Amino acid sequence: MEKNKLFYYGGIVLVVALVFIKVARRLFRDEVQSLPIPGFIFSIVISFFGLYIIVAVHQQYDYWVEDPKYLFFQKIMGKTGVKLFYYLLGIALIVVSFKIILG
Repeated sequence: MEKNKLFYYGGIVLVVALVFIKVARRLFRDEVQSLPIPGFIFSIVISFFGLYIIVAVHQQYDYWVEDPKYLFFQKIMGKTGVKLFYYLLGIALIVVSFKIILG
């Protein structure tokens, strides 16, 4: 069920990204250069990875924090800091993907 939610939200992000790109290219026709297909696919993959991080932290946060690999970060930043770090990482990846698409 959780994978279905991930693909559902990922599909929504993909459709919104495509509509956003289409509108941006029409508004800024001279400024936005056409992006080659490999760059577009790469940016979509980055966007999905950022979305995956956000959804995974939101749904399975306690599991991630209790994992011994992350106890060092939890001691430094606290539970809220670790969660905030992962949220910001996911958002940053999505922003980078839009930056790649828009040039």
